[in-house]
Amino acid sequence: MKTPASSLLGAALCYARAGWPVFPCHSNKKPMTPHGFLDAITDQGRIARFWMAHPGAWIGMPVPEGYVVVDVDDFDAFEEMGRQGLDLPDTLTAATPRGQHLWYRTQRNVAPRAGIVPHVDLRGPGSYVIVPPSPGYHWLQIGAIRGLG
Repeated sequence: MKTPASSLLGAALCYARAGWPVFPCHSNKKPMTPHGFLDAITDQGRIARFWMAHPGAWIGMPVPEGYVVVDVDDFDAFEEMGRQGLDLPDTLTAATPRGQHLWYRTQRNVAPRAGIVPHVDLRGPGSYVIVPPSPGYHWLQIGAIRGLG
């Protein structure tokens, strides 16, 4: 089956083919599966069946070990991070309805943490993010995921 990558099903299948497990979410970002991000899979047949039955499902992706996503929900937060010496290198970046998700590799075990500065959260292993092309989400900067620390 050929499916455009810009469709939710097509994108979910592309992520799965690349080895990134996904799971379906409601438009309020809540998982549609019983165990949330723990139900994320790369099985293309199961993904296709689910998204064909629920074509509007948003795409959730668990943050894997060795990665952290900086979740910025207000653009003024970038200035505050700069004032605190927390300038972030360019990396794979997604626009979100309220800001951006910046993806980084890390050698450290980064636990999810809310409010590192106002409107900035860290999403690490044990958490998940919504990924493009879920409504309101699109890739801004494509390329390698840079390392942090």
